[in-house]
Amino acid sequence: RYEAEAAKVATQRELEKARAEQSAETSPQIDITIIEVEERVAAADLELEHAIEAESVVATAAKGNEDELERPYDTANEINMLLKNELTDWVDDQDRFQESTLQREVPSRKKEMVERIKARAAAAQAESINHDKSLLEEIEAKLSGE
Repeated sequence: RYEAEAAKVATQRELEKARAEQSAETSPQIDITIIEVEERVAAADLELEHAIEAESVVATAAKGNEDELERPYDTANEINMLLKNELTDWVDDQDRFQESTLQREVPSRKKEMVERIKARAAAAQAESINHDKSLLEEIEAKLSGE
């Protein structure tokens, strides 16, 4: 496009020069030169139009390619977000499961502790009763032996 614009500017200058010469002197050779320069200006205009059209087509194609290139990137981002959300959900599910398992274990542990405490209390009570019996027997033996 820039080359076409430069060619057009150059031919327009040449045309202006030729017209300036024509006004200074009128000759058939200058008239032919002017006609040739005018044809080159028209050709330069046409070449510039084609260059602008081609640039427009290239810009449109580039935009389309850019959109095509961005689409997989967007899809990859969507997939990454879905995977991240899925992973977060899975971690949350695992946390809830672990909490519920711990909550189920807590009552069973409490129950085991209560059972152990009851067993110790029963053993302590039995030991206390045995101790009391042995004290009573000892007192009875001392009283009967006197």
